[in-house]
Amino acid sequence: MAAARGFTPGVAIRHATAVVLALLLAGCGRQAQPEGRVAPDSAAPAVPPLVDIDGQAHGTPGAPAKGRWTSLFFVATDCPVSNRYAPEIRRICADYGPAGVDCLLVYVDPVQDVPAIREHLAAYGYGLPAVRDATHALTALAGATVTPEVAVFGADAAMLYRGRIDDLYGELGRPRQQVTRRDLRAALDDLVAGRAVRNPRTQAIGCYIEP
Repeated sequence: MAAARGFTPGVAIRHATAVVLALLLAGCGRQAQPEGRVAPDSAAPAVPPLVDIDGQAHGTPGAPAKGRWTSLFFVATDCPVSNRYAPEIRRICADYGPAGVDCLLVYVDPVQDVPAIREHLAAYGYGLPAVRDATHALTALAGATVTPEVAVFGADAAMLYRGRIDDLYGELGRPRQQVTRRDLRAALDDLVAGRAVRNPRTQAIGCYIEP
């Protein structure tokens, strides 16, 4: 049978094949990048609220109720290293509070009850708000592994510093005669001056936080 005017079988077949391939490729593209779906690792983690043992709210680590930064000091009642730092923690909070640094003690022992925490606060003269981290939500958020360890958060929920308070302990059980690096103070000085923290991560030495 003669072909109709202007109709070429070979051209028609090639055109149809091209259309099918285009549709297949478009379908593959839609599968590779599903519309409106968010990758699991792009979701922001939940930021737990800061509520102290008296029921007072202190915002969140990234949105302090007062001040511009939140310093979380992870402590334990039975850790001698943590207890030795009590005077310096008090001094730091007193020195940097007027500059916008909110300090909270985070008690990491999940079985520590509120009366024991109150007794510890009184024994070491803290005078600071204390949060009981029974589920380790704050510990996980900061990535804290020992007591004492400190994490400083900015108003955008970014962790700006995490690590030791100073270098009093070069290794566990062997304190230096004199502190030579005051890492937390240096980090807070940077923030108060409007600079990026120059040394945002240091290694804290103390009592291991049990999971």
